[in-house]
Amino acid sequence: MKKKAIAILMAVLLSIALTACKEETTTTTTTNPLQWVPPVGTGTNSESPADLATIYEDPTATNLTVLPVENLPADFIYGVDISTAYEVYANGGKYYNAAGQEQDLFEILADAGVTCVRIRLWVDPYDLEGNPYGGGTNDLDTALKIGYAAKQAGLDICLDFHYSDFWADPSQQQIPKAWTGFTWEQLVTEIYDYTKTTLEAFQALGILPEMVQIGNEINNGMIWEWGRLNALPLQLTRLSTLLSEANRACKDVSQDIKTIIHLAEGGTYSRFQEFFDKMASKNVNYDIIGLSYYSYWHGTIEEVQDTMDRISARYGKPVCIMEMSYGFTTKSHIQASNIYNETMESAGGYKTSLQGQASYMRDVINAVAQVPDGKGLGIFYWEPAWLPVEGAGWANAASGRTDSDGKSSWSNQALFSYSGKALPTLYILDLIENAPANQTLTILDGSVNTDMEVTLNLSLEEQLPENTTAIDSQHRYTTTAIVWNPEEVAAMTQPGTYVVHGTLAADSSVVVTCTVTAVSNFIVDPGLETKGNTKETVVAPWYATGGTKRNETDARTGKGHVNIWASADFSYNFYQDITLAAGTYQLSFWCMGKAGEEPTIHLYAAVAGGADIMVSDHCNVSSWPNYHPYSITFTITEETIVRIGVRGEGSGGDWAHCDDFILQAVPNE
Repeated sequence: MKKKAIAILMAVLLSIALTACKEETTTTTTTNPLQWVPPVGTGTNSESPADLATIYEDPTATNLTVLPVENLPADFIYGVDISTAYEVYANGGKYYNAAGQEQDLFEILADAGVTCVRIRLWVDPYDLEGNPYGGGTNDLDTALKIGYAAKQAGLDICLDFHYSDFWADPSQQQIPKAWTGFTWEQLVTEIYDYTKTTLEAFQALGILPEMVQIGNEINNGMIWEWGRLNALPLQLTRLSTLLSEANRACKDVSQDIKTIIHLAEGGTYSRFQEFFDKMASKNVNYDIIGLSYYSYWHGTIEEVQDTMDRISARYGKPVCIMEMSYGFTTKSHIQASNIYNETMESAGGYKTSLQGQASYMRDVINAVAQVPDGKGLGIFYWEPAWLPVEGAGWANAASGRTDSDGKSSWSNQALFSYSGKALPTLYILDLIENAPANQTLTILDGSVNTDMEVTLNLSLEEQLPENTTAIDSQHRYTTTAIVWNPEEVAAMTQPGTYVVHGTLAADSSVVVTCTVTAVSNFIVDPGLETKGNTKETVVAPWYATGGTKRNETDARTGKGHVNIWASADFSYNFYQDITLAAGTYQLSFWCMGKAGEEPTIHLYAAVAGGADIMVSDHCNVSSWPNYHPYSITFTITEETIVRIGVRGEGSGGDWAHCDDFILQAVPNE
């Protein structure tokens, strides 16, 4: 709080000085630390596109091509979050333009078509001894310096209030140290005062932000525990109050400020609908809906397009991608501990290359531009200038965080090379503007997945995959149709292992080989691999009552399984209804737990909504940490809707895990 007061006082004094001496208002001086101009020397960087191709083993560096974008508005926001810029500069980082000349980072960005700079703001990112937390150490002084330099280059500002001392996202929204002893009334007053005085400090320097985020990725609320969003109505009321006060503070400084409420998981519409329906129920005011969209975490382009289209229509608000990025290399660097790695490529949907990065950027820009009624405002690329320099890491020791070893975690997703040279992808708008019309995309040689392994459930009449994965000439992961050998397909009539061959519909010379494990199981999603709007949500046709949920920790196979647990005494039922013909069936599953800490667990089959057909004894889970199989056999004499599942009772804290349910017909002797 002391640092904040000093910064505001300095800003006000500077404003008075500028007002008294207007002829100096265009002078760039470093005598006042808030009036910061990046130090720029006369160095050069000779990395050519050919050099980039060699350094990063990426031939696309010499010739990037993207598809055109229709209906791209002239005022489309091309934003970047460069919150680490001051710390990178302070530790010796240098930036070079496309011609290889050392240049002011903000001028490089403006020349590349960037229109707005996003700046995160932490309340007090220092420990009690004054040691900085790192990650940009984005206190008010730092934010003002970055904001001043941005305005000098003609760029707009988006200020991102985290309302925390360090990183805030859906998994962490810690209350600032200075606010921990507040009463609720004091906190409400503080969020208004803090937001307002911060913006007044920017205003005093003549650099008032055009856009303000009131919270960062607040899917689960902010300023925990006061503003944590959960099932309690009081928590919703508190979060809505905090957001309303923050919005009011922004508007009291200037009605021109556009306020943003920002969530992560941009590809999951249900997340946004649930959250913003709650905001609407409390009449929370804001101007823009912000989304984070990292394709390797948040789904496909089609999914984020769907989210943006539907939320903009449902709430009548414009939308903006506030965070996005993609890796251009997996090459290591001694000062980098990069989050993005090669295992994320297929989920991300683009090859790890400059062409892949460019195609991802173009596709996100295109998705925003296609939001109906002009409600797609633009994009912000996250930390494109985070160079791998010593001292500019994700987290210093003072923060208590050790996940990046004090190194940069984002340099291989930047729009500058490791040595600070602007990459071709920084100039994405030029690439789009010059994109050839009527392009034909081809499949890269050797990129087709020609060796497949699948499990087919014959009881559910599952079919072989219709497509296989490939990579197109602009480095997108795509699919291409397969024509399977009909005789080999027809031979799969019983459980067993088969080899089936096929060719590509587009190129019959490419042979695909599929090893098929054929099983007989009447249960849909037997391993709970399908998740709902959260990874804990059970998806139909499974149903759960009591202390049961889907879990992704300690599965027997795959990722999903059933977790039985509750904090208080409980009964539960986890089941699926299946129509079965007359016959004899075996129902099996695997469970795991710890003796003495488990609820009762009974595997059962019953007439749906009616009497039990067969119920097992308690399934002893003393096999922890190993899963153990259990089964029952039952007979029905006519077609019946049978309910199968597990049920039981437990004391608070009892737990168990269940996975891999199988329901098979027992052949007649």
